Order: sequence, then C-alpha cells, then structure tokens
Amino acid sequence: MIYLLLSDFMASVDAKTLVPEIAALIIAVFAYFSTRKNQSELARHQAAIKKFERLEVSRSEGYEEIWKLTDSLNLFGPTTEPNTEDLSTRLKDWYFKHGLFLGKDSKKRYFLVQEILNYATLKSAIFRRPAANELYGSSERPIKVLRELRSELLGAKTNSGEVSKLNSYVDIWKEKPNQKDAEKNWVLLQFVLSKFRSGLIKDLGFDDEEAENEE
Repeated sequence: MIYLLLSDFMASVDAKTLVPEIAALIIAVFAYFSTRKNQSELARHQAAIKKFERLEVSRSEGYEEIWKLTDSLNLFGPTTEPNTEDLSTRLKDWYFKHGLFLGKDSKKRYFLVQEILNYATLKSAIFRRPAANELYGSSERPIKVLRELRSELLGAKTNSGEVSKLNSYVDIWKEKPNQKDAEKNWVLLQFVLSKFRSGLIKDLGFDDEEAENEE
C-alpha cells in the first residue's frame, strides 16, 4: 500500500518543487519499497521453481517405484501371481510418499486399483496370468492379444483409460462376481493398473501416445 501511494505521489509532483532533503528521503523510501517488492517477487518465483522441481522428482521416482511394485502385472513381467493383500499395503506406503503429487485422474485410478485389491482379498479371489502360449504364441502382437482379452472378458471395446469407463468395468465385476475366474481377475487388475501407470506418464508431461504405449 505504501509503495503504491509513493508511486502515485512521485508521479504527481515535480521533484524541483520539493525541499531537497524531503525529495531525497522520499526517493530513498521509494527505492527501499521497490527493492522489497522485487525481492518478494523473486522469492515467490524461486519458491515456485523449487516446488515444481520437487514435483517432477517425486513423480519420476514414484513411476520407477510403481514398476518395481507391480512387475507381476505387466504384460512382459514375471509369471509370479500377485498377493493382493501385500500389494495393497505396499501401494499404500507408496501413496503416502508420492500421492500428494498425483494428478486428479491418477488419484482416482489409484483408489480404483486399491478397491480391486481389497475386494479381491475379501472374497479370496485368485489371479492368474493368461497362458504364455495365448499371449505370445500367435502371429498377433501380444499387446493386441491382451486388448482382445479385455474386450472378451471385460467388455472393454476400446483401450480408453477414462476413469468413468474403468469404474464401469469394476462395477460389473463386483456385481456379478465369479472370483474363481482367475484369468479374468488378472486381466481386470492389469488393465486398471496399466491405466494408472499411463496416468503417471501423463503427469510427468509426456503426450497421450507415449502414455498409451504403456501396458
């Protein structure tokens, strides 16, 4: 406020009409507040840069950690089947560390993954990766085979990772439970989790095409 009043005053008077000492004092005060204003703006700018850097570092580290946590649910990952209770706990620990920096849709997909894991634990659901011969033995690319399985088992006619569509697949799965259908359970969890990872890629600033290549 003082800075603005001084600015208006200095603009409205002729410095020649002022007593030299008063003019010097006003100029000094004006310079002081001008410097403070610039320093304040600089501090805010530096704080914004540091916040952005922390955001990028956390998102990058979080993405790397997610791959390690969920390797058994990757198309080309190991055949070890996931322990839903253990995976839920480890993802919860991951979220406490990195969740603050997730985008809005990524947070929704994270909680959807947790919903599947906890429901599966409650219902003692089992998960089994589709047979290697089915995924890799045909002339089709494995990604295309997996997407065809999503369509067949989940009704996922597109590869969309929209949260509303993922919610609908999970709702149907829970309304008509067949928790012994281990292959379907795996395909659902893998689908939602892959779209969660795709969301993390978008949060890092990569484009939609790069994100959709993540399976």
